[in-house]
Amino acid sequence: MMYNVGQILYTVLTEKQVVVPVKVVEQVIVKTLEGEKVDYKLQLPNTKQQKVNINKFTNLYEDITSVEEYLTQNAISAIEKMIKDADTLNQQFFISKDDEENIDACKIESNKDIINQDQNNNSIKIELENGQKANINLDNINNFVDSQTVENTQKKT
Repeated sequence: MMYNVGQILYTVLTEKQVVVPVKVVEQVIVKTLEGEKVDYKLQLPNTKQQKVNINKFTNLYEDITSVEEYLTQNAISAIEKMIKDADTLNQQFFISKDDEENIDACKIESNKDIINQDQNNNSIKIELENGQKANINLDNINNFVDSQTVENTQKKT
């Protein structure tokens, strides 16, 4: 690609997700027996006015519109991939092949199978999916909720 000295180019620094303008400040033409080679030096937009070989950049664009099109297409591609991956996971783990498998767990088991309440109505025993059993003390939950309500009321006043 041929550039003019003084021309402004744009690059996308993917690791920092920024668009940076660079200026073509040198054109080096090397003629050998094998042929002619054109190389460029680009000035970075910093106080040191660093010059960097054009080969250090992978994404160079001649105008800001081209940069915008590139970034927009990359964003669209990334979003489409995320949506496709999410749909694949949904199909793989949540959608059954047979609609008859979509049965509400509570229709199969009675509430007594899932939740057992003790005689004093102070605690509930719940059997989790993995077979573990959890004891929930209702008094502790009520005390916690009451203390949170008092704290929230004090903060407001």
